[in-house]
Amino acid sequence: MSRFLERESRVKQTKLYILENTSASLLNNKKWHRILGKLLNEGQSFKIKLLLSDRILTCDFIREIEVTSALFDETGNFIEYLESEFITLNRTEEMIGFLNELNINYLESSSQIIIMGYLK
Repeated sequence: MSRFLERESRVKQTKLYILENTSASLLNNKKWHRILGKLLNEGQSFKIKLLLSDRILTCDFIREIEVTSALFDETGNFIEYLESEFITLNRTEEMIGFLNELNINYLESSSQIIIMGYLK
C-alpha cells in the first residue's frame, strides 16, 4: 500500500476514533502548527502520543511542518495534527507565555507542560 493510501486509511480510523471516544477537540490545525513551529525554532525535544497508538514517540527534531501535518523522522510518514492525543515538553516561562498568548489550555508541573489534543 502506498504511503498516501496508508495515511488516508489512518486518518479515517482516527476520525472514527475521535467521534466515538472524545467529547471535544481542544486544538485546531492552526494552533498545532504554531506550537510545533515554536518547538522547531527553539530546537526543543518533546514527546507525542497518538490517539491510535499506545506508544509515546520522542521527537528530538521536526523534519518538516505542513498546514495540517508534520514529519518527525526519516520514514516519510507525516502525522496529521488530528492524530495527536497530547504532547509533553519541557516547561519554560517563554513557552508558558506563548501558550497563554494563544489561549491554549495545558497542564503543567515544575518541569513539564502537557498539551492535550482532545477532551475524553
